[in-house]
Amino acid sequence: MAQELFECPICCEECALVMKAPCDHEFCGTCVSRTFNEVNEKCPLCRAILPELIDEYVVTTRLNFENFNVEQIQEIFPFVCRGGNIADVTQCVEQFGIDVNQPDSVYGMIPLVTSSDKGHFPIVEFLVQKDADVNHAEANDGKTPLVASSANGHFSIVEFLVQNGADVNQTLNNGSGSFPLFISSQNGHFSIVECLVENSAAVNQARIDGTTPLFISSQNGHFPIVEFLIQNEADVNQAANNGGTPLYISCQKGYSSIVEILVQNGADVNQAVNDRGIPLYISSQKGYFSIVEILVQNGADVNQADDDGDTPLMTSIHYGHEDVVELLRQHGAE
Repeated sequence: MAQELFECPICCEECALVMKAPCDHEFCGTCVSRTFNEVNEKCPLCRAILPELIDEYVVTTRLNFENFNVEQIQEIFPFVCRGGNIADVTQCVEQFGIDVNQPDSVYGMIPLVTSSDKGHFPIVEFLVQKDADVNHAEANDGKTPLVASSANGHFSIVEFLVQNGADVNQTLNNGSGSFPLFISSQNGHFSIVECLVENSAAVNQARIDGTTPLFISSQNGHFPIVEFLIQNEADVNQAANNGGTPLYISCQKGYSSIVEILVQNGADVNQAVNDRGIPLYISSQKGYFSIVEILVQNGADVNQADDDGDTPLMTSIHYGHEDVVELLRQHGAE
């Protein structure tokens, strides 16, 4: 279906890819990229700050099958997939022979990644049937179809990609070293976590900073995921590069149920976080009475100090947590 092309107010060229900024001004995708990366990150018309992420723009495509050549359609094809119209996607591929694996030249977006990210299952299914590479990563951030769908909770797409050979342990190359199980654990997508683990995702795989799926789910309070990971042999004492453990971070956040299940499954209550002391110290500082009680009842050293010489008793006195002070003294704090 032919649509009227858009004339960009910057380059004055007719284009098919239209990006509306939060300030409501519209430009072609090439000019938005050039303005942000090469000029001053401000809208040329009103001087408002332009967002860096493409998801902060309203992106539309003006398909014109009658007047476009194959190269023009190929260039906007990832955005057509992102838009979710299966009829347009099908016509692009079957009528014009579009390469389903080719990224656009401006943003490096890959058709299968964009459709997986937005949850467009029919398009994902169609692209895979047309030999889209399920492990094709975007060059700018290493995002894969599985990472995109795992992050956004699109279970049916995750399941389909895994069934079609997606690498469940493939990491991002954006400096974080993140991976599907970490991201789904972080965002609380239990069914996706379950699917990934059942398909051989490594439960103790860590990011570049040493954080694991168990660490991030403990930090974000996702008890069902914590429980499931432990049941599938997650290491409860595996520390991040800074020494942080799932137990320490859950004590810091005040998640008593997670603290309890970690301790019940062998978490070391006296494992220190570099210079910040042990879990008992941070929970005493925060005034989390129920957590302090769990820790002291399970062998936490009430007199262990951090690198500055401060003890759990000292910090609980400093912050005025009288109930914690009394409890610590009952268990021998000096």
